[in-house]
Order: sequence, then structure tokens, then C-alpha cells
Amino acid sequence: MVIRNIILIALILLSLLSCNHTEKRTLQSDKSLIDKLDSTAIQNSGDLIEESEPSEEELFQKAYSNLINSYNKNEIVDSIFIIGTDSFRVRMEYRCLKNTSVVVPTHFLVPNMNKDFSTHDFLLKFIVLKNDEFYFKRTYEKKYFYKQLQNENLKKYGIIFSPYIELVEGNLIFGASISIPLTDVGEGVVDTLSLANLRK
Repeated sequence: MVIRNIILIALILLSLLSCNHTEKRTLQSDKSLIDKLDSTAIQNSGDLIEESEPSEEELFQKAYSNLINSYNKNEIVDSIFIIGTDSFRVRMEYRCLKNTSVVVPTHFLVPNMNKDFSTHDFLLKFIVLKNDEFYFKRTYEKKYFYKQLQNENLKKYGIIFSPYIELVEGNLIFGASISIPLTDVGEGVVDTLSLANLRK
């Protein structure tokens, strides 16, 4: 009877020791697995950061594609502004002239292009209706903004980009960028029109 109890106690102790050893081994393997996962996550997040930043060449190719695609797009923006009892509907149309009148010299485009780049001018048509009746019209070409431009190269090689309109204290603000295509050379230009004092 005593021997049986001793054997039983010994088996219980061995069982407990083996559980403790297995638990330690499991914790150690879990810890090493977690460490591996952490290092993989850090490495993958580093890869994601590197992949998310496009190269200069990729940015150039995207700008080039966007410019070429814009040749066949007519962008139209319709806005309505209320001043007092009057309603002003402002329609802005932005389109390519397809006149191949702008030739950007190679030195603006290096290292992404090794030759001059021929492109087109763009223009904006601007129509205002007051209470659904024709009120005002103006066409903007690049030369309209020459007096505002500080960089002489923009007069020769720039085109109108990114037009916008907004109403500020009864004034219609029309703005755009005159920029050399496929470069970061450009200047913002604006025209301010008082809606109450526009003349046909």
C-alpha cells in the first residue's frame, strides 16, 4: 500500500513537472513566433512605405498621361450663387484648343525627356446668368494673365491648369495656374469680378 502511494505521488509529480516543462516550451515557442511575426510586420510595413512613394519617373509618366488625356476632355463646372434676391448661375468650360502652339524646351524636361515637347494651349469660357437671363460672358486665354506673371518663361511655355471659381463677399473669384506642362514651374493667377457690377 505504501509503495503504491509512493508510485502514485511520483506519477503526479512527474505529470506536474512535464506540464510545467511543456508550458515553458509552449511559451518559448509562442514568444519566438510572436517575435517572427513582429519582425515580418516591421519588414512588410517598411516595404509598404517604400512602395507607396512613387519615383520621379512614375510621377512624370502620370503627369504625361493626364495631360494627353485632357486634350479630349471638356470640363464644365456649373455653380449657383445667391446674393440677396438674385440668383447667379456661373458656367465655366475648360478645354484644349488643339493648336500645338506650345513647345516646351528639353532643358525643362530633363531627365525624363530628351527632346522638346509640343503641346496645346487651353482656354476657359465663362458665362453668367442672372435670374436665368444672360448677364456676362468672358473667354480667358493665357495672355489675359500676362501682367500677373513674374516668370517670363510662363508666357512662352505655360498653359492654363486647374481652374476654379468661388464667391467671396459678393465677388466672383476666378483662379487658375499658368504652368509649364510636365514641370513644377508655375504661378497662380486670379481675376476678381463683382457680380453686382458686371457688364455684358
